[in-house]
Amino acid sequence: MGNVSAKEILGFDIEKRKVEFAKTRATHLVNDKRDLIFANINDTVKQTLDLLNKENVIAVPIFNDKNEPLAMISMFDIVCHIFLNGEDKEVMEEKMNDTLGSIIGEVEEHEHLTRFGPDEPLEKLAEPMSGAIHRVLVTHRVDQNDKPIYRMCTQTDIIRHFIHYSSSFPDVQKNIQELELAKTSLIDLVTMKDTQTAYEGFKIMKDQEKIALPIVDENGRLVATLSCSDLKGTNVDNLEDLHKPVIEFLREKNGGKLEQPVTCSEGDSLFLVMLFALSLKVHRVWIIDNEMDRNVQGVVSLTDIINKIRGVDEDLQSRVIGAFGKEAMQSLSKANVLISGMTGLGAEVAKNVILSAVNSVTLHDTKKAEIGDLGSNFYLTEEHVGHNRATSILKRMRELNPNVKVTATMNELSNELVGLHSVVVLIGSPTEESIRINNFCREKGIKFIKADTYGLAGGVFCDFGDKFVIKDPTGEAPGVNIISKIEEDGKIIVVSEEQISFGDDAMVRFTEIKGEGLECLNDGVPRQVTDVHPFSFKIKLSEAEKDLDFSKYVTGGIVEEVKLEKEMAFDSYESVYKAPFINDSDLSKFGRSIQLHAIFQGLDAFRRKHNRLVKPRSKEDIEEVIAATKAFIDQEGGYADMGLQLDEEICKLLVSGSVAVLNPIATTFGGIVGQEVIKAATRKFTPINQFLYLDSIHSLPKNIEELPDEEFERQNSRYDHQIAVFGKTYQQKLHDQKYFLVGSGALGCEFMKNFAMCGIGCGENGYVKVTDDDVIEKSNLSRQFLFRNWHIHKLKSEVSCAVAKHMNPDFHPIPMMERVMTSTENVFNDDFWNDLTGVCNALDNIKARLYIDQRCIRFEKSLLESGTLGPKCHSQVVIPHKTQHYGATPDPPDKHTPACTLHNFPHNVEHCLQWGRSQFVGNFEDAPDEVKKFYSSEDYIKEMKDNGMSEKDILEKLESIQECLSFQTTSFEDCIRWARLKFDEYFTNKILQLTHNFPKDATTKKGSPFWAPPKRYPDACFFDHNDVMHMQFIISATNLRANICGIPVPVEGNANRNVETYVPTLTEFQPPKFQPSEDKKIKAEASAEEGEEVNIPLDVEQEIQNIIDSLPKKEEVQWKMTPEDFEKDDDYNHHMDFIGAVGNLRARNYQIGEVDKLKAKLIAGRIIPAIATATATATGLIMLELYKLVSGRDVGADFKTCGEYRNTSNNLALAEFNFYDTTLPDTHTSYEEKIYPDPENHPEYFEEEEHIAIPDNYTIWDKIYFDLTPSTTIQDIIDHFKKEYEIDLTTLAIETKEKGKDKMIALYATYLGHKDRLNKSFFDLYLTRFPEKSLPPSDCCKWIIPSLAFERDEAVIDTPVIIFNIKEE
Repeated sequence: MGNVSAKEILGFDIEKRKVEFAKTRATHLVNDKRDLIFANINDTVKQTLDLLNKENVIAVPIFNDKNEPLAMISMFDIVCHIFLNGEDKEVMEEKMNDTLGSIIGEVEEHEHLTRFGPDEPLEKLAEPMSGAIHRVLVTHRVDQNDKPIYRMCTQTDIIRHFIHYSSSFPDVQKNIQELELAKTSLIDLVTMKDTQTAYEGFKIMKDQEKIALPIVDENGRLVATLSCSDLKGTNVDNLEDLHKPVIEFLREKNGGKLEQPVTCSEGDSLFLVMLFALSLKVHRVWIIDNEMDRNVQGVVSLTDIINKIRGVDEDLQSRVIGAFGKEAMQSLSKANVLISGMTGLGAEVAKNVILSAVNSVTLHDTKKAEIGDLGSNFYLTEEHVGHNRATSILKRMRELNPNVKVTATMNELSNELVGLHSVVVLIGSPTEESIRINNFCREKGIKFIKADTYGLAGGVFCDFGDKFVIKDPTGEAPGVNIISKIEEDGKIIVVSEEQISFGDDAMVRFTEIKGEGLECLNDGVPRQVTDVHPFSFKIKLSEAEKDLDFSKYVTGGIVEEVKLEKEMAFDSYESVYKAPFINDSDLSKFGRSIQLHAIFQGLDAFRRKHNRLVKPRSKEDIEEVIAATKAFIDQEGGYADMGLQLDEEICKLLVSGSVAVLNPIATTFGGIVGQEVIKAATRKFTPINQFLYLDSIHSLPKNIEELPDEEFERQNSRYDHQIAVFGKTYQQKLHDQKYFLVGSGALGCEFMKNFAMCGIGCGENGYVKVTDDDVIEKSNLSRQFLFRNWHIHKLKSEVSCAVAKHMNPDFHPIPMMERVMTSTENVFNDDFWNDLTGVCNALDNIKARLYIDQRCIRFEKSLLESGTLGPKCHSQVVIPHKTQHYGATPDPPDKHTPACTLHNFPHNVEHCLQWGRSQFVGNFEDAPDEVKKFYSSEDYIKEMKDNGMSEKDILEKLESIQECLSFQTTSFEDCIRWARLKFDEYFTNKILQLTHNFPKDATTKKGSPFWAPPKRYPDACFFDHNDVMHMQFIISATNLRANICGIPVPVEGNANRNVETYVPTLTEFQPPKFQPSEDKKIKAEASAEEGEEVNIPLDVEQEIQNIIDSLPKKEEVQWKMTPEDFEKDDDYNHHMDFIGAVGNLRARNYQIGEVDKLKAKLIAGRIIPAIATATATATGLIMLELYKLVSGRDVGADFKTCGEYRNTSNNLALAEFNFYDTTLPDTHTSYEEKIYPDPENHPEYFEEEEHIAIPDNYTIWDKIYFDLTPSTTIQDIIDHFKKEYEIDLTTLAIETKEKGKDKMIALYATYLGHKDRLNKSFFDLYLTRFPEKSLPPSDCCKWIIPSLAFERDEAVIDTPVIIFNIKEE
């Protein structure tokens, strides 16, 4: 490339550029550019071509009549439209008159036109450009009519600024080989010969979706480049020039000169490549082997450069990083994965791997798509039938994650192709090919995975080499405990706040232990533990440590588990496939995994012999597979030596539909295999121990063998695979399903895809209603795979329905935007629920799940429930009257940190960040919201009391209003001063007051040290504007205060983020000196009443009035406060900057380790780790249970009878899959209870109380109905229950809310002497007591649930829910 310096090219010394990269904004990139030239959607192709030539540009945006940009159209798009299909001149002239609106779907960037505001940071502009988007629009200003004036920002502009701030990016100094750019680009490298015409070259570019081609001579030497930009100046008159030899065409384009292609070698640094791309104005640099041979080895594009420099997108991948960690994500970003076989399973694996953000994925397939493939490969459409499966889905796969280089090839699976990758996945590969490639992979150190699905079964094989070292076998956070004391015998006791999570033989390290001779334990050396109990353990001491005197222990100490590496040895497929021992995941199917392995080998033998799969229900084919399976078992060294006998019944059921790739099986194994790829790439989590098999034979209809063969014949439809397994009658049942999907996030996206693939709700009478009130955010894109960048801020339910409908045009999704809750029961009414076939949850919180659970109980609907937490997932099927409901097994309560710990005695960074989050909420959400309410309310105090709020709570709200208004901020400088005062309040004064109240040598009432573990003695922080964290607090707090007060922020030149903006005000402002108060009391123990201070005024009412009198009057208020709405995923709104600064500075006060911004976001934002693999596995398993619901399979009759439904609890990190039978619903039976009135003094005395269950053995699913008419009296109700159940009604009450609290109102009660109400109608009593209500409650809810109490001879009567159905006379 020659010796040239950056200074010579750019005119400046890079090392002297010290301006922070993050300050660059969109407007900086386009200030020197001209205003955008654009075409109108109604313009013709000819007009647009003339515009391009007139302005000497190669692309312009298309605008609609509302001045909204719709798409980019390039010279290449136009040439493709009018010329590259071989049209004659007459047809071309006709096409020149086409309007842009009629061809917009052909335009490459019609879905990707991205717009940015002028103040958007450079990082945001770089994001789409790292995914092959070459240009974006930036709003430069608005005209006099408030219409935006756009300018264009290109990849070249981004590269220029990357060079400008190159010292901020360590990867720019790495060479091309280190970054593996040659390896990943060589896979789909396409060249053209110098003897071909330019027309042929552009045709290749169109067909292969390239924007440039290297031109090589007969010896393969690179001689030139053909790119889309070479079409500049093309018009109808010179289109015939494209038929000239490409070299002649290029010479004529460049005034008789052939420009030399820009090249580099694998040893060149990325920085050098950037310099030459910029200086020579090219969008790619070809990688060659050497200057002599000039063989093309790959290409570095501007997209590759931007992608590498940006690295892992922490905003996009925050939930994934939460599950894997940063180190694993860095390893993933270097992984190159080959996936061969684009069946439904291959597509699922590819989806999950691409979403995990590996470096590259190669899709390989030699087969063409058939109509049946559309039932599981979600990116295939009818247009793709007859075309290669890998290339057909390439475009959609690329859209999943623009930061992953996705390519497709239909070439043979050669060693050369395999050798370009670090992980290889074979889908449906024959045994011989699997052995060949596995052996090659072992030789080259490439991780190997083989996966197969046949109908309702699937299997996986993993080989990660002879010595595969796992860095983190479990992925669980290391256990950390605080030591409370060490006994003389060396027993280490930890505080009771947290149980010990590590076991015997774990390794731990110590810090902060204090005691003569014991501080040697703080050396960071891991030590083995022993004798572990929930709150104590011992350690194995070395010879040098055996004389340690633990009686010298004084205080302190933190023990942290050290994660140990684990080594696994894998055998080759060739050496183990004949008779491997395989554990069963479903213990009710003991020995099934070995049976499945043998059957799979029989199916493989059949396919090798006939070059096809088994025909559905073909007795001849099935018998041949059975024979082949038995031969496999009986071979030398096979399963016969272990005494295995083939289960022919299972074999027949499985083999009959083995031709099928079913969506649920593909989805389940797509998650499992995707996770194994991640393990191979990161060495995090424990891989499958070579083999795993799962099946769901019970998903078949019970009468499957009685059905005629015609049921399973091909229908030439996308459902052919499913029909081959279940029959066409069953398929129609799937079409007629009416499902309600609650949630359209990660689980919801998977379910929508699954429903569409299986044909759920695709019939004339079927539908899937999906509701979600949330909008799409950037962080969703890493796992909610239906969404793209251009969907951000759109409703999830609407987008998911539209995308799923595109996957299957037969699908009938109905989007809804309401949250399912009590207040929306007018929307989700009786008619809504009664029409449903079933309900599927895709929720992420317990409260919503429990509400849906209660609705399903009320309307007796089946419920499919699933969830994920990092690599863990579960699935549960709930069947009315046959299984427990979801809420029958409550989730453990969330851990609660006492307020005194958060306010004054934090001992981990989580406490500090929780406190930081509470300060954000208090200062920028709650307080300004209360100010707003106070000044907009007619009578604030009365409204609070009417809502059931106590005077103490009202006082606290008024105090927050008073504090919010105590420092008037009318300018940005005032906000700086306010932030400076807050700094002192939080990190200086608060700590000085605390240590004044409780000095370092303070003791408790019992005489023990006050600052004993887990308490940590704090030190005050004193403000220093040179401290980065101090200024992060000031800048974020200032901007947030300005936002809520409506004060303009100086954004010009990014001034509001520039430290220099703040220093003058901070220097001149002198906060008052703090003096600790002798009167202020601080709560020291969690047993005290919650709240930071314990001194509450005696006369609360007077204090309320005093605060009201001190506040500005309404007529004096000239400003409005606007509360912030916390959004953790916006890096530019100052929210996480504030919380992170508060948390870290508080940690600094207490000598607790600080965390980076991402870790702060994960903790304070309460981000639940989430990954696509676990989501896919959970939803796939649920779909198998849905099959069973439609089939009408049996539930176990008792605890001894194994049913056919399965709940699951799985941990992909450990490759643990646990299947268990559904649980029968709890029954209520009659019984006698012994009651001991005085068990301490008279334990011998008891009274017997009889409980009568009516009906006996009822469950939560049972109900008692009573028809209520306007004339029904209380006496009628009493008589009914006396006659039907021989019980006496004693109380009839209605549950309601008064002043925000639940309350029971008795309409009739014997203990209240309501005999006068016996002959009154229920309607009259109800409407008199509740005049604001009506009966029935609404047109769509014609029932109520009263609270009734009964007795029979003093016995307690237990009944199920009693529902009053309201009828007309």
